Amino acid sequence: MKLFHLGLVAVLLAGCGQKKVPDAAAKPPKEAPAEEASDAEAVTADREEPGVTAERAEPEPEPELPSNADFNATITHADGSTAKGHVKRVERSEGWYGEKGWTDKAVKLTVTLEGNGTEIEAEWKDIKTVGVKYGSVDDIDCQFDSEYTPIMYMCVLKSTGTVSHADGKTWTAGSRHKWRFTFNDGRVEEFWIKKLPEREQEAGNAEIGDGSEQNFALYEKLQKRVAEKARTSAVTKIEITP
Repeated sequence: MKLFHLGLVAVLLAGCGQKKVPDAAAKPPKEAPAEEASDAEAVTADREEPGVTAERAEPEPEPELPSNADFNATITHADGSTAKGHVKRVERSEGWYGEKGWTDKAVKLTVTLEGNGTEIEAEWKDIKTVGVKYGSVDDIDCQFDSEYTPIMYMCVLKSTGTVSHADGKTWTAGSRHKWRFTFNDGRVEEFWIKKLPEREQEAGNAEIGDGSEQNFALYEKLQKRVAEKARTSAVTKIEITP
C-alpha cells in the first residue's frame, strides 16, 4: 500500500407375401390420444397465455439471526437526527471497512479502549457513552492501494472517540472496525467510532499499476464525500442504557 497524503426417421414397412395395393382414397391418420401429445404441443401448453400471470411460490424468508445483545441505545448523527431503541444484535466488520462481511463472534465484539498507557476490551453493555469529534478538512488523509485491481483509493477523516465506561473512567476509542447495531424493529445502524473513511476503486483501470499516475480527481471526490458525511450521517454520540 502506498500513501498519498492528500443447443425420415423413414419407417420401412417390410412384409412377407403379396403386397396389398392401397385404397384409392387413403384413410386419414388417426389422431393421437390427448395424453400422447407431441413434445412441441407439450412445450406450447406449458407457455403462459398472453395477459395471464402465473402464480409463483413466494421465496422462503431468510432466517432471523439470533439476538446477542440486550441494551437500549440512542445514536445521534452529525445533522442532529437520532435513532433509538432496544438493541438485539451487535456485529463488527471482519475488515476495517465492512467490505468483507460481518462477525458476531463474542471475542470480536468488544471495544478496544485506550488510556494512561494501557488498554482494555469492553463490552458494549458496559459502555455508558461514546462521543465522536471529527477533524477539519485539513485532517483528511488520502492514500491508494495498488494491490487492488483496479487501484483502490481512500480518504480518511481523523476523529477522536471518547468513551465513558461503567467503571467511571474515561477512555479513548481504539477500535478501527465498523460496527452494526440491529434494533428490535429491524432498523440497522452502521458506524465507526475512531475514523471516518470513504473508499472507491478507480473505474476503467484494468491494470495493477504502481500509482505513479494517481487519480487526483478521485481523491477530490472522496474528500468531498467524507466531509459531507461528517456533516450529516456520521455518528457523533452513542448513549447506552440497560
